[in-house]
Amino acid sequence: MLRAGKSRFNAPGLAVWGLALACLTPAWSASALLEGCRWLRDGRPGLAAQHFQAALASDSECAEALVGRGIVGLLAGRIGEAAEDFEMAAALQPRLPSAQLGIGAARCLAGDFSGALQAYRYVMALPLEDRESVQAAIAYALCAAGLYTSAQQQAGSVLRRQPHNALAAYVLAAASLAGGQPLQGLSALDSAPSPAAEELGVVVPSCVFSPPARYWVQQGLGKAAEVAVTAPPPSPLSAGAVTILNPAGGATVRGTIRVTVRVSPTLEPAYVTVLLADRFCGISNVQPYAIIVNTLQVPDGVHQLTVNAYSASGTVVGSASVEIHVDNGHRTLAVAERAARRAADRFLQRALALRLPPAAYAHLRGRLLDALSQPQAALAAYEYAFSYSPALPLLRADLLRAYRRAGLSIPLSRPELYRLPPSGKYVALTFDDGPHPQVTPWILNLLDRYSAHATFFLVGKQVDQYPELAAQIASRGHELACHSYTHRDLQGLDELEVERELVRTRAAIHRACGIRVTKFRPPGGHYSDIVRRAAATLGFTTVFWNCNICNYTTDDPQAVARGMLEDISSGSIVLLHNGEDITTKVLPLLLPGLAKEGLAMVSLKQAEGGGR
Repeated sequence: MLRAGKSRFNAPGLAVWGLALACLTPAWSASALLEGCRWLRDGRPGLAAQHFQAALASDSECAEALVGRGIVGLLAGRIGEAAEDFEMAAALQPRLPSAQLGIGAARCLAGDFSGALQAYRYVMALPLEDRESVQAAIAYALCAAGLYTSAQQQAGSVLRRQPHNALAAYVLAAASLAGGQPLQGLSALDSAPSPAAEELGVVVPSCVFSPPARYWVQQGLGKAAEVAVTAPPPSPLSAGAVTILNPAGGATVRGTIRVTVRVSPTLEPAYVTVLLADRFCGISNVQPYAIIVNTLQVPDGVHQLTVNAYSASGTVVGSASVEIHVDNGHRTLAVAERAARRAADRFLQRALALRLPPAAYAHLRGRLLDALSQPQAALAAYEYAFSYSPALPLLRADLLRAYRRAGLSIPLSRPELYRLPPSGKYVALTFDDGPHPQVTPWILNLLDRYSAHATFFLVGKQVDQYPELAAQIASRGHELACHSYTHRDLQGLDELEVERELVRTRAAIHRACGIRVTKFRPPGGHYSDIVRRAAATLGFTTVFWNCNICNYTTDDPQAVARGMLEDISSGSIVLLHNGEDITTKVLPLLLPGLAKEGLAMVSLKQAEGGGR
């Protein structure tokens, strides 16, 4: 999908805007067009759409405004509508680079890689703002179609001229993996940085995990299915079985028009074609049939518009015609208007460059490392990718497979832990939240004074902010565990987002101190079947408590400590906090009280080993 955001396109494609606008006579279409591009560049697609529409209202044949509107459509996920806008723009100006790039991008998103290759190869013959990005798009489409040798050649050619082209590096790595050359692929992936998340461009899925690609089938990722097409027997023309819905007979038209057709299913049509004044104008094989026709291809006057329906064998099975009046008139753009449209086209070309989500690079890296028998490094790559884009195709399966190899299996026997066996003379101290720059060192020093150990349920974003504190907790003999990444109520999330919260925290703790945690506590104790399933799937045991410092309504530390000591018994799991709350006032009273009662203060991991 297309990504909007502030980008590096401030100067080259748009620097001439000020000059263009300064030179403009009151030409509203040019002004609105450039404003639309500016809002698109600044990540405001709604405002961009308004200005592109205003440009079209001023001049319905402004192909650049159609391209801009198509980009907004891609951004909103309306690929079909966007494709129509790009086709209309190309019908108006077949040699407009941004229109052809839009067609290529839309076809890539629709999975029509052969169609995308056709568009990209055509556009290579046109004057381009960035020829290398188009050649990289060709390499991408080749790889997605399973043509790995050609993809490697194209991507390698781009990298020789533009060594830091991220898309070309990804394609070369992907094609190398699919071709059984993972070491070459890893080297290629390291040769260029992944794109920044905020870059403007068309975000496309990984080409190596595309269903048409051979790698998909060879790895058992999808099922190759051949569809046998049997041509129906020829049938005679049926009167009234083909109807032209738009334009109506006798209509006056100009510029590009959308011809819509209804065909009776009894004809079993395979496709329809449209001719204007006996000139072929378009073809469609998708019902309801809609074909973009450029009336500028014929002189003004009355012409016959004909639609023919064909069977799969190529026989005409139905036909319809209407007469329409073409009235385009004579068009000449002012010099300033032409300059503005050229500036817009250059920007739109850049906005239609293909991009991959940054996490796709980490996912591919994981696959390459797996192929090179480096499972721990592969797992780290999968965790990183899942932390940012959990919905990437096949990523979750790769991550879970890596977790199972690492021994992080589903804890079927004990997915939840509420208290410890009461037979041992010990209690488990647990601290939620943190690490905290002031509180954590203070707690660690106090625990040392009483030879106590604890389990720290850490918040992932805090670990990323204070990794040295997480490492210090581990180095002083305490256990680390997961308390989600953002500390929000997980019950409001879907299962994939819950998994992302847990994986992202586990990855943050591993980066900080090399430990992959296996215990989890939901923030606020908010728990549901979805949270339970997500935690268990990722190999976590969910830990609750039977004594919570927050259950005491008084602010008097001594009263809270007395209440906790009355409620704590052998095998208790005690919930405290690693943050700015009453824990810092109660803990100096609680620890000596527990020691006086002869209860060893241990981490959950120690309790599992009998308190040692």
